[in-house]
Amino acid sequence: MRGKGDLQLVFAYMIANATEDGICDFTPQCIADATGKPLALIIACIQELEGPDGMSRTRADDGRRIRLLDPERPWGWSIINHGLYRAIAGRESMKEAERLRKRAYRAAVKPDVPDMSRTTPDNSANGGGVGVASASGSEGECKGGVKTGLKFESAFRTLAACPKLDSLNYEAVATLGRDYPVFDLNALAGELVAEAETVEGARIGHPVAWLTKAIARRLRAKLPQATGRKPWWEPAPEPRKPMDAASVKARYDADRQRRRQNVWEANGNPGRVPDDILQDVK
Repeated sequence: MRGKGDLQLVFAYMIANATEDGICDFTPQCIADATGKPLALIIACIQELEGPDGMSRTRADDGRRIRLLDPERPWGWSIINHGLYRAIAGRESMKEAERLRKRAYRAAVKPDVPDMSRTTPDNSANGGGVGVASASGSEGECKGGVKTGLKFESAFRTLAACPKLDSLNYEAVATLGRDYPVFDLNALAGELVAEAETVEGARIGHPVAWLTKAIARRLRAKLPQATGRKPWWEPAPEPRKPMDAASVKARYDADRQRRRQNVWEANGNPGRVPDDILQDVK
């Protein structure tokens, strides 16, 4: 059927208008009226659909698509692989429904952050701050394109005011704050800006990656103080040296004597087991 638009149109019309059992109880004239194609063309397409097809993927009825319901009349057909077509359509419908469900879920749980896609650096205009092409809302609700009252607003304004970090947006800063809750990012922002000023060059090419590494360095220094344990990134201690034969024998004798003492006490005997009593303790 590849490259045969009229044939595909007729077959698609029959599939779309068939019953649940794949019955097409209408005449070729009905198909012609619905599709706007000549009746002779519709009849020719139906005859091709009724004929065998050696290139068909399904071998039922030699690859035929439709068969007459009643050989005594020239109209009314059943679609041979209608169940297969319905299953394919059902899977596609389920996929589309799942896509819509996930889209609605993401829209419902999306954090309330401002749209900073139109935020552009404008250091000359606001002293190294962030210039905004257009900000929605009144001046009391928005300040520099960022809604007031957001959790990491102070950190964002401090970091974005640094000329070397002026390409940051609020969502990136908020993500860093959520990823490293052990730090108060609003309080740490000034320290990060001071460190950024020591970096060579006019601007930091990837400010989010640089901030992530800077915070991670502080996290590595903070974890041992909080947990009292040696961090995993420090080198492991040297392995214990193997014991010599005398030490191994001494440890074995001590363990055997302890087990003999346990048996002695379990039998109700007081005190230490006498050395002259030999007990076969396995």
